[in-house]
Amino acid sequence: MDSTIDQVIDQVCRWIDISTGPMTNNVDRIDANTKLNDMINTVIYTNPELYLKVALGLIGKLNNNERYVHDYLLEIYVHYGFKVINDLIKFSWYNNINANIKEELKDSCIQWCNSRLFSRYGGNLAPNRISTSTLVLNSCSNVIAEIFIREWPNNWTNFFNGVTERTSLVTLYTFLNISDLIHNSQMPNNSMRRKELRSALSQNHEIIYSYFQKTLAIMESDIYLDVLLTLEYKQMVIIKSFETLDSLFEWFQLNETIINRIIYIAASLAPNLDSRYSYRLKMIAYKCIQTLVQQINMTNPENSELLCDIFYNFSADKFLFYFITHSLRTYFNYRHPIESHTELFDLCSLVLNIACEIMCQVIVLYNKKTTNSKMRKNITHNQELWSSFLNFIVSCLMHNNAILDDIALKFLLLYCKLRHGDSTLASSSSSSSALISHGKVNLISPIDASVDHKFPMQILTLVGQCKTVPKPEPVANKCELRVSMQIDSYQCYCNLFSQNCNKFKMVIFEFAQHEREICQTYVTNMFHEIRNSRSEMDSKVLIQTGVRTWSVVSTMCSAIIPKIAVTPEFTPIIEAYFVFLLNEIKDQNKDQSTLSDILSILSSMSNFYVHFSHEHIELFLSQIFEFTLKNKGNLNFNRDQELQNHAGALFIKLSVNCSNTLLPFFDLMRDQADKLWADQAISSTQFCSLYEGLIIMSNHFPMLEDQRKFIYDHLLPKIKWVITYDSGINGLNFFRDIGLNKEPDFTCTAPTLSVNRTFCEAFLSLNLLNRLFKRISPGRCLAIAWTSIFDYITPFYKLITAINTLWYIYRTNDEANLDQLVHPFYRKFIFVEASNLFLNMTCSDRLFLVPPDRLKTHFLNWDRQTPPLPDMIGLHTQQRLEMLFTQTLAFLSNSLNYVFFYYSTYPTSEIIVETFLKNSLQQMFINIKSLPFIYYYDFIKTYLRNLVSYCPRNEKFLQTTEIVTILNGFLPFLFTKLDQKFKLLQQEKVIELESSEPNRTVPIAPNISIQKKNDEKKLEMCMEIVHNVIGQEFIYLLREIFNEPKNINHWASKFQLESQHKQIQNMDDENMDEDMNEFVENDTIKKSVVRVEDNDSYLSKYMISNNAFPMVNIVTNCLLWPLGVVRPAISEVNITLVHYLLARGAINSVDRFYYLADRIIRAINLTEKNDSNAINSFLSLFTFLYEKVVVKNRLTEIVNPQLAQICSVETVQWDNFAQSLSVIQENQDRKRQQKNLKLLLKNVYLKEISQLHSLSKPELLCLGDNSSTKQNVDSSAENDTDTLSLAWLF
Repeated sequence: MDSTIDQVIDQVCRWIDISTGPMTNNVDRIDANTKLNDMINTVIYTNPELYLKVALGLIGKLNNNERYVHDYLLEIYVHYGFKVINDLIKFSWYNNINANIKEELKDSCIQWCNSRLFSRYGGNLAPNRISTSTLVLNSCSNVIAEIFIREWPNNWTNFFNGVTERTSLVTLYTFLNISDLIHNSQMPNNSMRRKELRSALSQNHEIIYSYFQKTLAIMESDIYLDVLLTLEYKQMVIIKSFETLDSLFEWFQLNETIINRIIYIAASLAPNLDSRYSYRLKMIAYKCIQTLVQQINMTNPENSELLCDIFYNFSADKFLFYFITHSLRTYFNYRHPIESHTELFDLCSLVLNIACEIMCQVIVLYNKKTTNSKMRKNITHNQELWSSFLNFIVSCLMHNNAILDDIALKFLLLYCKLRHGDSTLASSSSSSSALISHGKVNLISPIDASVDHKFPMQILTLVGQCKTVPKPEPVANKCELRVSMQIDSYQCYCNLFSQNCNKFKMVIFEFAQHEREICQTYVTNMFHEIRNSRSEMDSKVLIQTGVRTWSVVSTMCSAIIPKIAVTPEFTPIIEAYFVFLLNEIKDQNKDQSTLSDILSILSSMSNFYVHFSHEHIELFLSQIFEFTLKNKGNLNFNRDQELQNHAGALFIKLSVNCSNTLLPFFDLMRDQADKLWADQAISSTQFCSLYEGLIIMSNHFPMLEDQRKFIYDHLLPKIKWVITYDSGINGLNFFRDIGLNKEPDFTCTAPTLSVNRTFCEAFLSLNLLNRLFKRISPGRCLAIAWTSIFDYITPFYKLITAINTLWYIYRTNDEANLDQLVHPFYRKFIFVEASNLFLNMTCSDRLFLVPPDRLKTHFLNWDRQTPPLPDMIGLHTQQRLEMLFTQTLAFLSNSLNYVFFYYSTYPTSEIIVETFLKNSLQQMFINIKSLPFIYYYDFIKTYLRNLVSYCPRNEKFLQTTEIVTILNGFLPFLFTKLDQKFKLLQQEKVIELESSEPNRTVPIAPNISIQKKNDEKKLEMCMEIVHNVIGQEFIYLLREIFNEPKNINHWASKFQLESQHKQIQNMDDENMDEDMNEFVENDTIKKSVVRVEDNDSYLSKYMISNNAFPMVNIVTNCLLWPLGVVRPAISEVNITLVHYLLARGAINSVDRFYYLADRIIRAINLTEKNDSNAINSFLSLFTFLYEKVVVKNRLTEIVNPQLAQICSVETVQWDNFAQSLSVIQENQDRKRQQKNLKLLLKNVYLKEISQLHSLSKPELLCLGDNSSTKQNVDSSAENDTDTLSLAWLF
């Protein structure tokens, strides 16, 4: 070997020795690593042929018989050699490597496969550490696979004959890598070349499967010198053969002999927990079977027919019968409990998963129109198999393991949709998961009624026994947490259990609707046991149904009774239990949780109330009113308050569902509520709940005058404070009147605001008004109270102004005014940028990050006899003022709908409404920019979105109310704050990544500050979530601005619908047919075009008309925000914007295409790769922009070369894409275009396209009015492609 090559090899070995040496200092280690990385990244490309020889020399150390200080050094030398070759192949194969060296490398590849990377000693090959090293086997096979996808079949004709000569791990690893490259990584990038490889491999399938027959029989044969192989090597060959086949089965042509061999190995022996090899062999064999089972809907007809015959044939001599009746029983009846061994549990979970997938697919096949009658008959012929499987599901559920439950629910969710008799067959493309998620589908059951008649009752019993209450943590630690790597904490277990519980409820819902007699029997038995076993119930034990607590009874009743049809036979039974429960809640010895559970059970019977006697309803109402009383009995105050809230919520529910039934008691209930309030026997919250129910019922008065009397004589007098109180300029008197300007009385036994008359009246008035506008029928509201309604709304706009102004005074350090409004004691509590109330609102799905609620802790520890602590007084004041802000926004939002409804109903009132809204909005937005950033979440979500969704879109209204002017001033302000924060967060993450080097010295903080730093980190994470959710609401607001207005009359009509009809309608809306969903998704652009061209109702039109720059800048730059959840909404807004710009002739040059395309492509690269919905929406946006600007105006010769350069593809690929857009396309073709576009953009990594296209002006465009740009796009592109107008929209 050349001396230069030897020197380089020695140098590389020294660097590796230094890098891996345990005694090497950090400086030398970093230097060695840097040199090794530099060689891989840059040096090897300066002389590829030299470094190929260096790499081969490193690999040749296998046969040098040298001794190394550490055994792993040779492994790393060889791996590094393969790594060098691999990188040179990827980046220099076609340009810098001559044909002779390529042939030498191909010969070396075949030699590595045949030699198995054994070492040569005295002319003989012998196993070594390298031959079984996963690191080396992977790197070696990667080299062979990379050459394979470039050279085979035309330039490497002897590949298969060469590599299949010996049973070698190198060959198996190579086949696995080839499969992953072609199928999973979609390599090579050229689709035609990929098709060529797939076709050629299919033609060689006999050679490939013949090789696998040889490798799987390696234990049984001494041929091919395999007698020299160690037992460990042979076992690894078999395991890797299964892994490779598992990958091939996802896309390759199937082979019946190999499949039968796999089935034989999987089903032949019981698992041997003492043998690691036996366990791994079983697992990988069953994984292969699972992969095959999943391919039934994804393979060609020939493969599908083979799979159906092997896995879905119910004959007694086929796999399925033996698997269901024998194999499953073997694993689950093994001598060890399945939770005692992780390996056994994993294996049991896998076979259960396979069984459920097969049986679900059998049901789908049975219900497909394309399934032949012979197979359908075969499925129903062997009912013994169905019986065994149903019994097996029951036995699995009896294990009471959340992981097994999650798997079994796959079958149960499909089974509960089965109906005996005729039904509608599914389409040929339906899958089990699609049918499960489709709420309206009923399937024909292939199971005889005589076989599964007990199964629903068994499921109900098991759910009641152990599926509604999670295990205590010590028990879960011994079961789920012990055997599963996926469940690593008790919280994870609880989350899984909760998901399962909801799925079980879905199953019960279906049973309740379609297995009515069984569910009635279950409920009857459960209540019968309760009524006749009261002593057992009090001790938390029941008899037959297995239900052991009132909470479980509540859960089961809530799931079953509301779904059971009301029949004359069952109603008397429910009423009898209703009376029994009314007697139970009178028991003074029952604790609060039991009483709350009984109230829930009573609530579940609401569908039957209309058929109950008036005496029983009256008794029930009196009981509810009793529970609303303050400090009932000796109950704990906090728990008593929860019971009061439950009773109030139940009264509202009764009012919604049973208004006509309760109307005869209306006067009695109203007088009772007034009396309790006058006697101060109930809290203001409970009083408002009772009045909310009365408002709901009053909508059903036959005579309008009766409701008018209730409103004017009883409700409005209780809130007359609203129209008589003088809050002063900007409402600032309110803060003085509630005592904020004075030090609190620390001797008072209640928080300051709880006893302040002004605040209590304000809060009561707001609460009642909010409930009034939430519940009263719009038509009746207009007829009864509209003449005075503005008087009750205006003061609360003034209240928002007061809060804004208070923060403005604080921000501007106006101490003189601040001293008159807020005492220094309150300032540290009131002027908080992110309180617990708002953090809980914005971080609802990450509550564990929110700091502990100090106010709640104070209330839990307060005896209510002594004065509260100063800290509690301050926190209580903070919370009440923030609640006042949020509830005021909710009230004003609710009132907007009534205002808009009045505007659309009475055209003569237009001037009144427009003037009112103009004054109100101007007042509301005074000093709004001074609010804490977190306040904008509620402001946008609750008020602004409702405002822009329902406001009329006519020019007169928008100009008079100045809504467009207000939004054009507020949106850029909020966008700037959000954009700056998102950029700052991204910079911080980059800095954090750069500072996380393993060798960086980080000082260890003292233990005393660790908790503080953790709390600060959690708060930082909370604030990041806050900005994300505000950003999401901002995007949703933009979507409302760029969409048509919602129909205010449709909103008003919902008050006239019966509750049952509304529930059915909601269910139908949620379960829209999947084909229609697909059509809507693919047709979004088409409908958007129609809306833009034919409809002037977009609010965005009026906002862009005056000054386009703010909205265009906002909408296009939102594409770069890191908000994965709302990316489809961002794309939707941009699609509408692009439509509008194209309609106005604004995108009239190549530069402007690049400006928009740049952001779209960057948005695609910022999106998570598994977020297919968002990526597809961006691809649709890019496709539409490209089609309308580039293809339509014949700019492909200018644009495509640039795009090809950026994407590192050939120009012809972009030309082909353009050609596919030049003809009318169907939905399926549109999907294919998106897939092709995704492949074209694959190599773009956040490159700015606009930087690659020469521009003479800055990238950020200033938009204005310039009629000269209204010209033909072709002439603009040819004559002025480098000139960027300052006004490119109009």
